[in-house]
Amino acid sequence: MAARSMAMAFLTTALAVVLLLGACAASAPCLTTDAAAAAVCQNQQRHDDDDGDLVATACERAKGHEAHHFRGLGLTALTKDFCETTLRSDNRSAAANDTRELALVAMDLASTAAASASTKARSALRSSGGRGGKDRDTEFSLRYCVMDYGTVAAVLPACRVIVEEYSPGDFQAPFDYLECAGRVMDAAGDCWQRVSYEDGELKRALWKDAVDVANRANLAQALVEQMVDFPDDHH
Repeated sequence: MAARSMAMAFLTTALAVVLLLGACAASAPCLTTDAAAAAVCQNQQRHDDDDGDLVATACERAKGHEAHHFRGLGLTALTKDFCETTLRSDNRSAAANDTRELALVAMDLASTAAASASTKARSALRSSGGRGGKDRDTEFSLRYCVMDYGTVAAVLPACRVIVEEYSPGDFQAPFDYLECAGRVMDAAGDCWQRVSYEDGELKRALWKDAVDVANRANLAQALVEQMVDFPDDHH
């Protein structure tokens, strides 16, 4: 009987210790020398910090993000409102388990926007009647935007596969994931930059779409950076 009582006491004490350690771990820093485990732990803590709302947590971190190659050129930095509104427009965001899944949603949204913008740019190019129908700068802007959106369309599917296969423990260099998101951003940003130099009819026709595609590509890039725990340098 005494032995049984001692065993029960030991089990009760052990359970209390486990629960205490769990409570401490939820609020304490991620104390581990394993980089992959630390990334998973930190991502989970950020998730818990916002009452389990992964979108709100990710967007809080993403706000202020600027596409690296377009800093100082006038492209507006991401806002939390744009990030949340854009991600929540797709029901998959509510079911996302991590920033990798949110990055995939952002990529799909950027792809949809680029396809729509490309259609409008092609239509504007056709309505110009070819060379001579508009001034040369406008013709070049339209043609380059069509090419840029084509690049987005070509790069995104391959980039999506790369991100979809990401695992924190695969020891792949973060740059391998960051590069594909950067290529999408560069193409989207190039059209935005061309249109930003325009004025009048062309800018009125293409500006909103150019900004939207660039912002969505910027959002995808920000989320891929979070996915690989790339240091935040915009806060």
